[in-house]
Amino acid sequence: MAYINFIMGWKNQDLQVLKEICDPGLKVFFVDSDNQQIEYDYHQFINLLDIRFQNVQDWQFDIINRYNRYDEELILSNVTRENSQQELIEPLAFCIFTFKKSKEPKLIRMYMETKLNQQ
Repeated sequence: MAYINFIMGWKNQDLQVLKEICDPGLKVFFVDSDNQQIEYDYHQFINLLDIRFQNVQDWQFDIINRYNRYDEELILSNVTRENSQQELIEPLAFCIFTFKKSKEPKLIRMYMETKLNQQ
């Protein structure tokens, strides 16, 4: 259940934990409301989190479902972040995290749809 350590590391803004859980070959995809897709590798993703973690925020992960596929575990989650006054900093995001199951499970892929409105 590497996803629990990953989410707790993210919620606690603990970059060291995230560096250890993310696979060096990690691929991250962000899709915004203009359908523009941005792809990050491991280093770019860690740098992005480092920038975002410079301000204390309350990250919320609402796990929707978990799936297994051969030696992978897929986690579906809504993600939001709030400031210290519990105000949304940006709209809801939907994320699929893919972890490779192994002796030391690693995040190998992350796909995030951003700027969503809940219906």
